[in-house]
Amino acid sequence: MNYLLDTNVICEATAKRPDARVLAWSEAHTDECGLSCLSLGEIWKGIHLLPEGKRKRAIAHWATGIESDFTDRMLNLDSGILKALGTVVCQT
Repeated sequence: MNYLLDTNVICEATAKRPDARVLAWSEAHTDECGLSCLSLGEIWKGIHLLPEGKRKRAIAHWATGIESDFTDRMLNLDSGILKALGTVVCQT
């Protein structure tokens, strides 16, 4: 994994007007990208906040596919990673 995708990058595909440059970059680097379990949580939180309907179902289906696609490239958090995150956040 060379790149850790932020939630806004992975979610660009679901935008009403997705940025073609972001999509092209993502496609060109698919095998080099990973996803954090935090991003997955943010995605599902956003889905649960959507009103019931066709768009919510479509995005939930997409998110299930993303979760499957990134199974082998999912950054799971442990106490060491969270401590490092806390250190970085406090330095900014």
